[in-house]
Amino acid sequence: MSLGSIAGAAAMGHKGWVTARCHICNKKLDLTKDTVYYCPKCHTKGYRIFYCVADAKRLHYKCPFDGVELKIY
Repeated sequence: MSLGSIAGAAAMGHKGWVTARCHICNKKLDLTKDTVYYCPKCHTKGYRIFYCVADAKRLHYKCPFDGVELKIY
């Protein structure tokens, strides 16, 4: 079996590896191009919660769950 036959979500060039959704407005975010915010405390717990620029500003750059300052991903 050659590695060239890998297709679908396991493929290395698949967009699912670098895309996420904003937790509030469900906007599609590209982690390599867009400015994306996250909570470091929630991220260490294993939650993949990301925020777009507009929602981070609306939240005053604070996590709505625990009040920790949001960081740029």
